[in-house]
Amino acid sequence: MPQSSTSSKMDTTGFLLLFVIFGARQSVSQGPLTTPGISPDQSTGVYLKGETATITCTVTGDYPNKNFYFYRDRRLLSTDQIITNDNVGTFPVTRADQGGRYQCKYETFINSMWLSSQISEAVTVTIADPITTPRISPDKPTGVYLKGETVTITCIVTGYYRDKTFHFYRGSPPVYSHQVLAKDNIATFKVSRADQGGRYQCQYGTTVNRRQLLSQISEAVTVTIADTPKKPRISPDQPSGVYLKGETVTITCTVAGDYRDKTFHFYRDRRLLNSHQIITKDNIGKFRVTGTDQGGSYHCKYGTSVNRRQFWSQLSEAVRVTIAGLPKPNISVDSRLVLKGGKVTFNCTTPGVLPGFTFYLYRHGEANYSDVQTAARDNSVTFTITNIDHTDGGNYTCLYKGDVWGRLLTSAESDPVHITVRDRFVALEVGVGSAVVLILILALLGVCFWKKGKCKRNREMRTTAPPSDQTNEALT
Repeated sequence: MPQSSTSSKMDTTGFLLLFVIFGARQSVSQGPLTTPGISPDQSTGVYLKGETATITCTVTGDYPNKNFYFYRDRRLLSTDQIITNDNVGTFPVTRADQGGRYQCKYETFINSMWLSSQISEAVTVTIADPITTPRISPDKPTGVYLKGETVTITCIVTGYYRDKTFHFYRGSPPVYSHQVLAKDNIATFKVSRADQGGRYQCQYGTTVNRRQLLSQISEAVTVTIADTPKKPRISPDQPSGVYLKGETVTITCTVAGDYRDKTFHFYRDRRLLNSHQIITKDNIGKFRVTGTDQGGSYHCKYGTSVNRRQFWSQLSEAVRVTIAGLPKPNISVDSRLVLKGGKVTFNCTTPGVLPGFTFYLYRHGEANYSDVQTAARDNSVTFTITNIDHTDGGNYTCLYKGDVWGRLLTSAESDPVHITVRDRFVALEVGVGSAVVLILILALLGVCFWKKGKCKRNREMRTTAPPSDQTNEALT
């Protein structure tokens, strides 16, 4: 009995001791260990592919000999990558497929026992694609604009980013402006001043789960603001613009300004002319008119290239080219044989109606008589030479000059007429001799007519004789 009672007491005491020890262990394991805190090094938890995310598990309290454990989507991760430093354990995330919900806990050795903390709250790690570098382009492929033109520079994003902020840069300092307009993946920046040429770049920012991401800066484009080509000046080499048939007309198109490469175009009556007749040198283009049918209204313009963009000037003012031809006049004389001391009159006539012209009389190609203005409606003038001498004989021609559209033109010389000057006594001898010859001729003619008349009368008498006479005549 006593032994049995003693044994029973000992069993009860041992059981109670084990219960106390177990209960004490449980109270130590659950009571003293604090729940760790977990956090990524990027507060938003958003990382770009290629970035390393460092997740930190932090313990509050002094617990030596700690082991950290990390979970992703409640699955225990390998402990090989965990780095422990006192109360901090870190886990690096290096792969794009390692996004998810992360948690951690730790164990510590206390009183010869391993105690485990509760699992931390969860943090979300997002692995995002790197944002693409934007592409910038001006609305003119060459990037060249004239003063006064509006330049539209576009920044284009490849990829879907709902919220974007665009920035434009010219040179080194950034250019921000309320002119920046964003729609979907495109933003435009307008340049309207002549001093805003230069190198332009752009970039954009976007937000992914509260993390602000900024793209790389785009490649640069160059915007050139060029002067507007000035209107050229056109002029013929003859200021009046009037030319005679057969003359070569040279029309010059002159540019004011330094445009190294130029192409000239000439127009007659608004029609483009053949470029083979154009000669270009420096700022001057020349067009040669050689045909009589090429009179008309002439314009010119030029084109120049600035960084591969072709510009054309406005048309010049018009110049008028007139191809004129004064027809050859006609000359006549009242007598080709003139007595010395007498006078002779020449008449010079133009083929058309050309009032106001000056006529000139020439002898052997020398102008001895001039400045005779025509007032006749038939465009005819006369030249009279009085007290004529032997030196005045020879070939005579005439021509005329006149103002045609501001240019003094000269006609060709007329065909020549010849006059002969004779002395008076020679003329008298010639006259007497001529009179004697004339008298002799008249006398001969008189004799001939007399004889002819006499013969006619005799025939009539024979024909009309009386019958008696006729009988008597027959008898004999």
